[in-house]
Amino acid sequence: MQLASVIFFMCVFAACVASAPGQTAQGKQGISGSIYWFQGNMMPGPDRPAVRGQGVVREIYILPLVKSQDLTGQGPLYAEIPFEPVAVVRSDESGKFFAILEPGIYSVFTREADGWYANLTDGQMRVHPVEVVQGTFTNVKIEINYMAFY
Repeated sequence: MQLASVIFFMCVFAACVASAPGQTAQGKQGISGSIYWFQGNMMPGPDRPAVRGQGVVREIYILPLVKSQDLTGQGPLYAEIPFEPVAVVRSDESGKFFAILEPGIYSVFTREADGWYANLTDGQMRVHPVEVVQGTFTNVKIEINYMAFY
């Protein structure tokens, strides 16, 4: 009976390690990161240090790779997203989140009251592209700053 208990706890421990954000195991990969809200005057000055964003709870929508010409509306808030999400995850109160995904390149959006938010594009006009590599978690930092000025 004692050996069975040891095996049980070893299995539980292995499952927890394999599913923890930032940890990898064979066949486990995806994205992990943080999401921050910025609002108001963000301009640093001699008497004012740079303002840091606040971690925020949001639903993060992970889509097949999206190009800016696939979207309707003006960025960073878009009226619609063109594809069904591959995954939808929710950040915690500190803004931390993670999603287990297959290897590939994805676009990341958040759902805001006024539309779908993504404020990054690359030189190929891919909207907030994130590459997931086999066996690793890609770190993603999302800054929601459409209500901020600099």
